[in-house]
Amino acid sequence: MLEGCQILGFDWSYLYLNAAAQTHNRRPKDELLGNKYADMWPGIEATEVYKLIRDCMENRVTHYMENEFVFPDGSRGWFELRISPVPEGVFIMSLDITERKRMEKSLRETEERFWQAQKLEAIGQLAGGVAHDYNNILGVILGYVDMALDMTSPEQTIYPYLQEIHQATKKSANLTRQLLAFARRQVITPIVIN
Repeated sequence: MLEGCQILGFDWSYLYLNAAAQTHNRRPKDELLGNKYADMWPGIEATEVYKLIRDCMENRVTHYMENEFVFPDGSRGWFELRISPVPEGVFIMSLDITERKRMEKSLRETEERFWQAQKLEAIGQLAGGVAHDYNNILGVILGYVDMALDMTSPEQTIYPYLQEIHQATKKSANLTRQLLAFARRQVITPIVIN
């Protein structure tokens, strides 16, 4: 990687640019030399980089920053900048870190997806555990209701209530199956045996 080197005079005009600085500016040297910084980059006066260059010019202090630059065509680039005072004005050393920033962003997004997957897996495990326990309780209720139904006749007053309990238990078992499917666990289906 080549460092871009450029010097701005006290009148904000470009005094010097090396080849890397031309690449970083995306403009040829002859288009920039002798021209004012703000004339080459309309709206630059409202940016943090402009404030730091001005501070370096006026107070002769060095600044370091990472700056996302928006070019006139709308494209963007990230640059590591060191802004230092020199006898002619201000020296700006730039390093293109666009690829590094792109990779950092990609890594952050990948990590975020990983943590989301971890959270979903934890929720699934919790749901699966609760569903298993709930399914066991429903199995006991369903077993006792089936026995109670076998011991009563449809004419008895309690019989329709037992049927309602039986239906509600079966509906609850379906809900449990959905939770187990969400948790990606195998559904254990009870079967009637003699």
